[in-house]
Amino acid sequence: MDRYVRIGIVCLICGGILCSARPAYAYLDPNTGNILLQAAIFLFTVGMLGLKLFWTRIRQFFSIFQKRNHDETSSNDEE
Repeated sequence: MDRYVRIGIVCLICGGILCSARPAYAYLDPNTGNILLQAAIFLFTVGMLGLKLFWTRIRQFFSIFQKRNHDETSSNDEE
């Protein structure tokens, strides 16, 4: 199937689901937004802290690929 045909089918299905939604009759109090905002800030902070703690390991992991590519190109230049 063509890529655009698949995207069109997915859009039609999603549109049909959204149009057939029923009312939930649920109540969200004003503090719910505050809780969601705090959760988003917490997840961002934890992600940044984790990145900071494991930054050297992440750099070492990607430097392995650079060394391999550099070694391969230098060995090809010698031949």
